[in-house]
Amino acid sequence: MPVRPASTHPPRASTIVPGDPLERVLTAVREGSDVRLVGAVGGFRGYALAMAASRAEAPVFAVAPDEASARALAGDAAFFLGAPLRDACDGPVLVVPEIDTSPYADAAADPRTMALRLAALFRLVDSQSEPPKLIVASVRSLRRRVIPPPQFQELCTRWDEGDELPREAAIAALQRAGYTRVDVVEDPGTYAVRGGVIDLFVGCARFPTRVEFDDDIIERLRLFDPESQRSLRQVHSVAIHPVRETVATTSASLRTRVLALADAALAPSSKSRQIVDNLEQGLEFFGVEALTPIFHDTMAPLWDYLPRGTRWVIEEPDALVGVAEEQAQETAEQHGRALAERGVVAPPEQFFVPEADLGRRLRAAPVVLTRLLVEGEAAEADESGDRSEGAGSRGMPRRAGPNRQPRSGRRCGCRSARTSRCGPRSRRRGPTAAARRCARWSTRSARCRPRRPAPPATSASCCRGRCCWWCPGEPRSTA
Repeated sequence: MPVRPASTHPPRASTIVPGDPLERVLTAVREGSDVRLVGAVGGFRGYALAMAASRAEAPVFAVAPDEASARALAGDAAFFLGAPLRDACDGPVLVVPEIDTSPYADAAADPRTMALRLAALFRLVDSQSEPPKLIVASVRSLRRRVIPPPQFQELCTRWDEGDELPREAAIAALQRAGYTRVDVVEDPGTYAVRGGVIDLFVGCARFPTRVEFDDDIIERLRLFDPESQRSLRQVHSVAIHPVRETVATTSASLRTRVLALADAALAPSSKSRQIVDNLEQGLEFFGVEALTPIFHDTMAPLWDYLPRGTRWVIEEPDALVGVAEEQAQETAEQHGRALAERGVVAPPEQFFVPEADLGRRLRAAPVVLTRLLVEGEAAEADESGDRSEGAGSRGMPRRAGPNRQPRSGRRCGCRSARTSRCGPRSRRRGPTAAARRCARWSTRSARCRPRRPAPPATSASCCRGRCCWWCPGEPRSTA
């Protein structure tokens, strides 16, 4: 009898084995209760997020340390949801891109990245778009402030076939949204006008759109290839959203705000005068990103765009807060150098969310992914008396996983090929893959057993209690 080949399709995220610990995570996501999940590493994180997103009534929001991790996490979750990771226009998984350049850097932000970021925000507030099931952002993306949702929605519109729209009004709407007029449309965020035809490239679209007018009526909408300029297929509507943040949504005078920043930085009057002239003429110039906050009454945090009832699922909140603090320190140094060069720039607190507010948001997440066990199971282990040495108030079970990791889950910072005091019993140089997580010496495991039978006279060059059994915190003498 022929053997049926195994299926190559990804497992459905909607199926779960009865009694699976992830059922507690799904219950916490639905009810908003607190839970801590262990072993969330590799593709298992994407699997857990996919199941949570498929079962939750509202979207699930996850945060990654950097942009590459956010893309990988979103790709894993999209795989288990049975859908490819697409752009910001559609798909069950939405990635909010980060702006990889600092506002105080000597390089301008990528227009494509900025357009995709604003396209992701548009999908979160657009009532006609299908809401995503999972939203992923990096720490830098979450720290960066954005245009407030009410002012952002005023700049958004949608054009449908048969709508009455004067050509001049359409051009004015594109200019308010930050589109740049060019001769030939090739890049996102640009538009061209040729008689009764307007070509425009929306930020989230894969191809630009050709809008054909019959007097003041939109007669036809078609996608076209930007290289050959040939039409591809017909569409029935096109969504217009901002493609850059340097569009004015405030009624205050930009000249007054620029002069105030110039006085604070002791910038020469010639520099401030040139900036004011460029703003009054509506020109894009190098360094305008450093003045983004002056275009708005205030800048809002990214979580203001999240739909009501969004569930936060965060991996290692303390580690993410540490990443945010490092980025904030780097930004402060860049801002100091910009002021030393008499640059006209906005302060960091107008660009980024304070670390204290971000930390409270991350630590208050109901579902936390860690490398340990669910808290409820750890409490049961405490009551049964099966507690590991040095577990403290965590009450971590002695055997946290199938591989029987050492007792303490702390990392060893002293293992190297040059010392054997904490080195694993292995012929390979340096730490092995199984011994990268070090713990206090145990007779049950030889992964961290020291080669030297006697304790050293001093622990000055050792790990100072992080992993060696003979140095629990103080130097131990051989006497």
